[in-house]
Amino acid sequence: MNKSTHLFDTSKYIRRNLPEQIDFLESLKNELPFFREILEKGYSMTIEERKNKEKSFLDKNWEAITMSGNIKGLLCREYPENIKIDKNGRFYFEKSSRYFIYFKKLNRDYLPSNISTEYTQKLYGQYALPSEKPTPIVFVGYQVDNSWENLIGCYAISVKNEEKLWISDLPKIDNINLKYFGTETIIQTDDLSSMLKIRQNKSL
Repeated sequence: MNKSTHLFDTSKYIRRNLPEQIDFLESLKNELPFFREILEKGYSMTIEERKNKEKSFLDKNWEAITMSGNIKGLLCREYPENIKIDKNGRFYFEKSSRYFIYFKKLNRDYLPSNISTEYTQKLYGQYALPSEKPTPIVFVGYQVDNSWENLIGCYAISVKNEEKLWISDLPKIDNINLKYFGTETIIQTDDLSSMLKIRQNKSL
């Protein structure tokens, strides 16, 4: 994205530190399996709510908006101290100020689905004000088919403008009770390759 396409003066901002894939996976290895479960739970809740609505009550983006609200609610229930709201009213997950994690629907190119605005350009371009700590931003997202009949996958992805820096599949939890079912279980693993299937940018 060149300067002429920006909706703001980039000279007034600094670049955030770019997130490193292995460090991110290691730092969030306890939370990432639960993020996947929350996305899957949020999707199930959204589809169940849709069953109870007549088609005439469904706006074009009803599923995505409802899904976002369900994800936020589940995250707030399980991680109330980690969920923050930015200046534009968007929620994100923060852990020890090492990463800001936003939850988004992803398009077929694994990029967050959004209309280009000044806000999204700053977010996806990893821009911060000089007075801010340049904490890197990572997106945790999901893909669905066009009809929302199938949840295709759940991923963690790093982007800079429209460039994909890296993407990782979120891991599954096997035979573990989630915290929102009343039990807090921590996942411990030293083998990141067994926890996540890491896909480099070149293979996308």
